[in-house]
Amino acid sequence: MANNYLLFSEVLTDITPDQKIWLEKFLAPPPDSVFDDDAAIAKWAQEHGCLPDEAGYYPTFRYSFEPSGANCSLWMYSEESANLEEVAALVHVFFREFAIDKVWTLTYSETCSKPRVGEFSGGWVVVSKNEIIQGNAYSEAKQIARALKTGGFQGMTDLADEYGALYATMTPREQHLFSLLELVFDMLEEGNTKPECIRMFITKAIEPERLRCIQGEEK
Repeated sequence: MANNYLLFSEVLTDITPDQKIWLEKFLAPPPDSVFDDDAAIAKWAQEHGCLPDEAGYYPTFRYSFEPSGANCSLWMYSEESANLEEVAALVHVFFREFAIDKVWTLTYSETCSKPRVGEFSGGWVVVSKNEIIQGNAYSEAKQIARALKTGGFQGMTDLADEYGALYATMTPREQHLFSLLELVFDMLEEGNTKPECIRMFITKAIEPERLRCIQGEEK
């Protein structure tokens, strides 16, 4: 059996003592009382980049504060997997809270313990106080391939013009769902998708076993 991993390692630098206190509070799991109020847990989850039913597992990434002169740095990383929307939300809210005019980037890899075809990818996240923009290598390669089939490099330009501005205005969750739908369309286009897998794919988050099922492989 193969294992799939999402790996990243990035640092948020030049954090003042006051900012460190704020970050520690933001990184704390939600208090038990919040789970008794649907509206409160929904608001907390939205701000922290996760779903309400995932709040009890926050944060899914590892972190530590590292000394750096008078200030410190926040090292964030994963050893097996992580919800990158949580990381992006943290940096975005942090920049907005302290009016920081920086642009922060994260790159990640999606790997497999066995050399299975189609199980390797990666991507990037760019964050400022105003927006979060994400990209996925698999999805973008498929977009380019589709554009080359239909209109060459001009087709690629048209595709970027058509979807680029829209994608940049999406929330992280909307960007994630958009990428999932792109995968669905790609699989339908290839003609190897089972209807029952499509239903499962749309209603649940992608996990390695489900993805292999969608691609017509054995579970």
